[in-house]
Amino acid sequence: MNDKNIDGVHWSFWVIGAVALIWNLMGVMNFFVQMNSDAGCQNA
Repeated sequence: MNDKNIDGVHWSFWVIGAVALIWNLMGVMNFFVQMNSDAGCQNA
């Protein structure tokens, strides 16, 4: 990619990309919380 292609991207592409990235990061965090929830339940 060159700079001309990067500058030509519409602003809505970046908004949708940022929302999708945040959504995926929340899913990864949820996965790790669920995988490690058994250890917390055993101590209670």
